[in-house]
Amino acid sequence: MQTPYLSERERKVGRHHFILYECWNGVSMGLLGDTFINILAVYFFASNFALGYISSALYITALAVPLVLPLLKGKNMCKIMYVSWYLRGFVCVGHVALLFLEGQAAVIVLLLVYTLYATFRSISMVMYDAMSKSITTLHNRGAFYAHANMCYNALMLVTKLFAVFALEYTPLDALKTITTLQLVGVLANSYGSYQLSKVPCRINFDYSKSLPMKTIIKNTFRNSYTAKRIWLRFIQVTIIVMMGMNVPFMSKELCLSNALVVLFTGLAMAAYVVSGMVSAALSDKMGSKPLLISSSILFIFASLCWAFFPLSFGFIPFFIVGFLTSFSMQLVYLLSTKLTADVIPEKGAGSFTVLVTVGMAIFSLIGAFFAGILTNIGEAIHFSELPYAMNNYSLCFLTCTVLSIVVLFLAISMKEKGARSTRMLFSRHGLHAVSTISHLESAHDPLTHRRLIMELSENSALIAEDEVRAKLKSPYSRDASEIIRTLKLKPNRVFLNDLCTIATNDDSYVQVDAISALGSYTEYDEAARALLNVLHSSKWNSAKSEAAQALSKFKNSGDYLDEVMENARKALHIDNVLDYLVALRNMDDEKLIYSEIFRVINDNRSMYFRSTVYAFVDTLISDETPRLARIYEHIRQGIHPSEAFNTFLEDLRGVDVINSSIESIVNAYKSEDMRLEIDISLKIVENANFDNVPKSVKKSLLSLQNGLLKIRDIPPQKIDQTDVVALTYFASLLVSLGTFIFPYK
Repeated sequence: MQTPYLSERERKVGRHHFILYECWNGVSMGLLGDTFINILAVYFFASNFALGYISSALYITALAVPLVLPLLKGKNMCKIMYVSWYLRGFVCVGHVALLFLEGQAAVIVLLLVYTLYATFRSISMVMYDAMSKSITTLHNRGAFYAHANMCYNALMLVTKLFAVFALEYTPLDALKTITTLQLVGVLANSYGSYQLSKVPCRINFDYSKSLPMKTIIKNTFRNSYTAKRIWLRFIQVTIIVMMGMNVPFMSKELCLSNALVVLFTGLAMAAYVVSGMVSAALSDKMGSKPLLISSSILFIFASLCWAFFPLSFGFIPFFIVGFLTSFSMQLVYLLSTKLTADVIPEKGAGSFTVLVTVGMAIFSLIGAFFAGILTNIGEAIHFSELPYAMNNYSLCFLTCTVLSIVVLFLAISMKEKGARSTRMLFSRHGLHAVSTISHLESAHDPLTHRRLIMELSENSALIAEDEVRAKLKSPYSRDASEIIRTLKLKPNRVFLNDLCTIATNDDSYVQVDAISALGSYTEYDEAARALLNVLHSSKWNSAKSEAAQALSKFKNSGDYLDEVMENARKALHIDNVLDYLVALRNMDDEKLIYSEIFRVINDNRSMYFRSTVYAFVDTLISDETPRLARIYEHIRQGIHPSEAFNTFLEDLRGVDVINSSIESIVNAYKSEDMRLEIDISLKIVENANFDNVPKSVKKSLLSLQNGLLKIRDIPPQKIDQTDVVALTYFASLLVSLGTFIFPYK
């Protein structure tokens, strides 16, 4: 039996169709919404109260919702929503009657049709939060709301630009053009309803079965965590309604044409799109609180500009301030919507949603009432004629400023888990970190992904540190290994404890990476203690060998030489052996490691194993390009050893011993006389002279000389061509190092 909860696949399908619905909703709202209604109201000389009602009707009509909802008990929420949405558009066909009416009769029809439109919308919007919550999760809800908002406003912007063109260039008069555009909006609304009907939903409206409204109100406003979110949304709706008076302000105060008024509302839509982009990028990463605080401050500044900008400035400054106003106002509304959705209770969701919807309606009614009164007062006093810079709508806009200050204090006092500091918005590192995290989630190219991980690991912002730390603490993250490598190349003290924790955890799949990274933190005792812990108690040989190598970079690492030497003799895997070679080279001042170069022969290791060890020892001794590895490569490619050695020996002709022995060495290899090859090589070793070598290097060369001579004690049957090649190479290298031909370590 299916539960009301959707699967991830169903949620994905639901989000797809919901976004398409929002796109078509943007088209229909651009043609059926309050912009054209305000223009028509001004066209028919509607009063300020009528204009205030229009700006708030989308919310006020929610007062009728409680009367309708009992009739919808047990109905599927999706079905309620898309049927209401279809009816919302259908009633707008009534605008055709305006072609045959004028004066007060036209205003009454206009308000009646718009009221029905808003009522059906309000019924549908009761289901909006619960529907959107059912197809999202806590981790993607903020981004989804922002994405839906961007699609909605982007299509509304395009629609309004199209409307500007239609108003300017169609041969019809303004009334007929607007009516035609509204009929197009009806068609777009119908297709949006069709997309909405395809959203998976198994939730039935639970209004009749939910908790009593009295209990919901009591629980909501007794809990300060929930109450602050609800009050914030109520106040923000009031601000939106009152700031809606800027549309008639454009027509009546600045006397702009219908096309410019529509263009202004299109600019507002562009601001809404930008606010959606900001919300999508930041809300889930930073939390809502810092965005609420910063956007409220921006709105306070913008609303003061509306109140005090002189009309003589012309429309361009008001367009600029209008963009800032719409951006900040919509961003606060988006965030308040997200915060409200987060606190919808599982039990009583229907009553809670009705409470929010009705509350918004009441506050929008209050906003519309005061918008009308304050504008009438402004016109009665003739603010625009006073010597100081104000206009007839200034009292309305200043009230919005005061309300936004209240929103600001609510945001400051609000508690939100995981919210970041507001300072991050004004920090270059903070914004860069947020941008990097956002791009990281969508980066599919491996190189791009790696670059972003490196940038994130190097970023000093707190949000970057938290993101990196979360990935390091994850049981499995594909980014953890890359992060640790970056922390090795560019050590960051902040993550030292995290690296130590991983390094000492024998069950971490990135343990070895973390141990290796600790080798870059030689200034910190915590790193040394963690490495010692691994060396003493780890159950994995790979961890111990890596710890030995990392520990060898620290001061006084020679104190652990005996333990490392003992572990090295037990090492079986080639990786472990190479790690111990590095560790012993760094720890042992006597460099005895080179005196056991041929111990691998007695250990009966394979030819490939021995050649790897010999080639690696070559890298430890000489800073030159590893030549022994290249000689082995040539031999494995079928090149005869005499030819493989030729280039190497030619480079050493400056050494007398080598110069006089080249022909003998080449002939010995050509004849494939292994005994002769060994004898010639040992003779070169014996003739090596280190009188002119610095003491710091002399110990290494003497140890290597001793190790090469030990081949005499190994049974001949255990020696093969791999070992003899190494003997000849190191004999020649030893003599050359003694005469300063090559740099050495």
